[in-house]
Amino acid sequence: MQITERPPTPFYLPGGTVSIATERWELERWEGEADPPDLRRPWGIKPKFSVNGRRSCAELAVLDYLRRDGWDGVWVSAFGGNWFRSEWFPPRLSGHSPRLAPRPGQWRPSNGCAPQMTGS
Repeated sequence: MQITERPPTPFYLPGGTVSIATERWELERWEGEADPPDLRRPWGIKPKFSVNGRRSCAELAVLDYLRRDGWDGVWVSAFGGNWFRSEWFPPRLSGHSPRLAPRPGQWRPSNGCAPQMTGS
């Protein structure tokens, strides 16, 4: 990943203007093997990027970078449901398809910001 600093972006508020640090991120394209044919939407249509030598998507590539800088977080589906992801699908096991979301009730928001694991 290559990160280039850009001039600050002005953000206009009623009480004045705030300058927001701005960067351009260029992610490494995935050149590895193709996605499995049964990989469902929205995952199967996402552009392919490489994170630590593994297939990923842009959202999770950014999340990985922020985690290495001390942040924590998850990708939350904009399509509804309980879809929380912190990394791309694990390596495929023979005969198993990747799961897109935890089983219902397995995750619950703690304060509306991040999921917590509940009992198994």
